[in-house]
Amino acid sequence: MKRQNGIEIEIFLIMAAFTFSIVSYKILTILGLQHSEATENFKEISFDNLFLSLFKIVFIEELIYRFFPFVFAYLTKNKAVFTIVAIVSSMIFGYNHGGFCNIIIQGPAGLALFYVFYWNFEICKLYSKNFVLCLFLAFLKVIFWHFIVDFIFWLRIN
Repeated sequence: MKRQNGIEIEIFLIMAAFTFSIVSYKILTILGLQHSEATENFKEISFDNLFLSLFKIVFIEELIYRFFPFVFAYLTKNKAVFTIVAIVSSMIFGYNHGGFCNIIIQGPAGLALFYVFYWNFEICKLYSKNFVLCLFLAFLKVIFWHFIVDFIFWLRIN
């Protein structure tokens, strides 16, 4: 695993997932299949409360959809279980953001964030054998990316 390509891979994954989310959202909206309460709730966040609100949202979502599923999947030491947990967690992430249509819209973003978590955890393990430290650092990295994406989304809808 080459670290010099790590940030490029992360940026590519986040950009690809974000672009896919926007395109699929637009297509489903044109077809009349998309209306998300989450988007409406997101519009209500004022700039004064933006950073604290986003941090709370991102922190809780990353615990639920990435951290706990990752720990469970990782501890099973089974690649098939790991893959299934990553996909199911990402589908639930999408569904909880607005229903079945959002599995297509935000599921890929959830999967990209899951992979970013995994990638950073594995990189940390190259330098440290401390499981908790590696989890913490990977968690911080995925919070950073999720925060950036949500911030861009907030700017786009306001």
